Parts: sequence; structure tokens; C-alpha cells
Amino acid sequence: MNPFLRYGFLLMLLCLMLVLLAPVLQAQNGSTAVPAIACSPSPCKLPNTHLSRGSGTLSTAVNIASSPNNAQHMVVGVTDSNCGPNYGAVYSTTDGGATWARNCLPRVDPIYEEAPPALVYGSDNVVHAITTLINLDDGEDPTVETRSRNNGVSWSPLTAAGPNPTYSFTSRNDAVLDNDPGSPFAGRIYNSVTQDLSDLEVKIFVSRSNDGGHSWKSAVGLNLDRSRGVLTQGFSHMAIGKGGTLYLTAMATGDHQNPQKILFAKSSDGGVTWSAPVRVYDATGVTKIPNTSVYASDSPVIAVDNSDGPFAGRLYVTFYNFNGTFMQVVASTSSDDGATWSTPVAVAPPTATHDQFQPFVSVSSTGIPAIAWLDRRIDPDNVQYVPLLAFSRDGGATWGQNIALTTTLSQVSYGSNGPVSAWSGSTLYVVWPFMKDSGPLQEILGGFVP
Repeated sequence: MNPFLRYGFLLMLLCLMLVLLAPVLQAQNGSTAVPAIACSPSPCKLPNTHLSRGSGTLSTAVNIASSPNNAQHMVVGVTDSNCGPNYGAVYSTTDGGATWARNCLPRVDPIYEEAPPALVYGSDNVVHAITTLINLDDGEDPTVETRSRNNGVSWSPLTAAGPNPTYSFTSRNDAVLDNDPGSPFAGRIYNSVTQDLSDLEVKIFVSRSNDGGHSWKSAVGLNLDRSRGVLTQGFSHMAIGKGGTLYLTAMATGDHQNPQKILFAKSSDGGVTWSAPVRVYDATGVTKIPNTSVYASDSPVIAVDNSDGPFAGRLYVTFYNFNGTFMQVVASTSSDDGATWSTPVAVAPPTATHDQFQPFVSVSSTGIPAIAWLDRRIDPDNVQYVPLLAFSRDGGATWGQNIALTTTLSQVSYGSNGPVSAWSGSTLYVVWPFMKDSGPLQEILGGFVP
């Protein structure tokens, strides 16, 4: 062969190899690769993808955690019988959500049932799963942590991650991790749990770890009203602002009574001490989602704008309020670090008069807040739902077009925690529960690029 042709052929082959290897090299170097699930041009809706399959899911996710270093890596935690009776599992993806693999959390004594784990993803590429072990015998529900260094494939032994008072009951927990390199508490992990104590006191404990989950210290973030029923209030949620300020919300009411007080507290010293509670709003709740036997907890969700945009530092809290006719998703904001809160505004238009419930809010790195929720407006019988989504461009004063992430109706089911969302760059990922014709409870991934 002519030497010039041979060298030209080799050069072309080398260029082809570099093109093929570029995404791999980018991922290995921690740069953001193009997600496998995508849409264009924006605004556009992501295609729906089954995250979990089969009949194993017993309780759905409380959050989505994505890697700060690689947009293709995400994890979601559920309670899944495929791992054993009432055991926790983590679904993980390495291709931006196109495919998912299930891996089981460490096994525990059969006397315990694992709640869906709250997951956090550190800038050191370690995933932490924090969950409550529900004692099926006599209470005393411990909170535990386990960690993974390979995107959820394998997990460390369980470590105690919070208080476990005698004769107490623990409800849904939440977790966050401070990934801000400029924060004095960078790398600190936080876990919040509601403890129904033996003397009918209800406290929300916030535990913190400075050593990657190996050891924990706890403080009381909120004292709630005395309760006449177990697991009737609390349902805490957290967010972290720039500089490491930790924000906490919860619902306070005893024995499903109204009003359901949406409360807020904050810590400026890394969870060691907490402010006095501030009342965001007195919501009206319902015992069960109308036309079902499923309990309707009002679980307020909080998010903070950590961008450099016009609404930097603004806090958003979303929850439902029963207006006398239907459950209505609303949102309140604070522009003074939680000292005062706006009158809640409806996220759906006035023409939407069917039940709206289980909302979740998250804010992009550029300052765009998004709320996802379950909505019954396309079912004339007001029974089945679809997940809807809305964005705000004016700091939460108003909310824009309601976007249906699917038109496939789903049944309300036990074990459903509603939709959860997380931003990765300009893409908002949403995971929601799905059940059809009394079939298995599953999780669906979708989303939107505004």
C-alpha cells in the first residue's frame, strides 16, 4: 500500500476511536455527559421510562439523588419484596435513566421492616442511604445508614444514624448532604426523623455526621403538639442553602385534627442548635384521599434558590390545602430567610377543580423552581391521577402552564410517596408512582427541559 494512503488510513482510524471514546473519557473525568434520556429542542418533555418493574415495589421513593460529578449517575430508593420481605432496595442508572439496575440494601433482622431510604450523593462519589427500621413487635424503630462507592451496586454494613428512644415510633425520614465547597459544613450529612415518644411527645430529631456516616450526633429540630395517635404528624423535609444554613419543614397536628400547621425552623451552625418554629400556614387536611382508603398526610416539601439569579436565597414550601371541595396544591415563599412567609398561591389554574396532592418542589442551579404533583383533573370520576408539573418565572408569585408528564391514568395506592424530582443541569427529572388495574406498584421516570 502507498505509504501516504497507509498513514491517512491510520489517521482516520485514530480520529474515529477518539470520537467513540469521548463520552467515556468525559464521564471518567467527572464532566457532564449528554443524558441518554433527552429531548430537543426545548421546551420539551422527556420520554417515560420504567424505573422499577415486576411486583416487588411496596413503597416508593422519597427522593432522587444524582451525582454532582456525572449527570448520568442517579439513584432512587424503594421498599422492595424482591430483596426479601419488606427490605429496602436502590435502583441505579449509569446512562442518564435509560436503564436501571436493582440492588438490595443490607439484610436486617426479620423483626424489622425497612422504610424507603432517603439517598444523598456526595462530591466524593459516595452514595449514602438512610432509612428507618420499623420494629414489627414493640416499637423502638432505629434509623440506620449504609453507603456505596459504586453508584449503589454494593453497600457497607449498617450504622446507627440517629436516636432510638425506648418505646418510641419513628416515621418517614429525610436526608440532605452539604456539597457546597464554600460552606463551613461541607461534606456534612443530615438526617431528620419524627419520633412519637412514650409520653405522647412528638419530636423531630435532626442527626448529623461529619465523618461520612460513621458516627452521628443529634439535636431536636422541632417540638410538635402532643399527639393522641401514632404517626399522625411530622413528615419532615430539609434543604441546604449557600453557606450551609439548614432548613426544616414539618406538619404539626394531633390525631388528624385540623388545622394542619405547616412549620419551619432553621439551623445556622450545622444542625447543632435550631431557631424557634415559624408558622408558614394553617392548612386544612383530610384524613384520607377522597374516594380512597389511603391516608393523606400533608408532607410539606422545602427547596431553596442557591443560584445567583434575581431570586437568590428565596425559600419555597409546597403542600396541599383542602378548600372545602377538593385537595389543592399550593406554594408559599420567603424572601427573608424564613422569618415571614407569603400567603400560599395555587399552582393549578382556577379551572382545575379535581384533587391535587403529594407535591414536591425543587430549584435548578439557575434559579427555576418546579413543582410536581399528582392530579385527577382528566378523570371525570375524580379517582385516578396523572403527574403534573409547573414552573415559576417570578419567584413563586405565579405558576405557569400545568404540564402532564403522561396521559396514562394511575390508581392511588398504599405505599405511594408521590412524585419526587431533581435537577441535573437544565433537565428536571421526575419519578412518580404508577399502578394500573390493581397491578403492581411501579416507578416511572420522566421529566422536562424548560
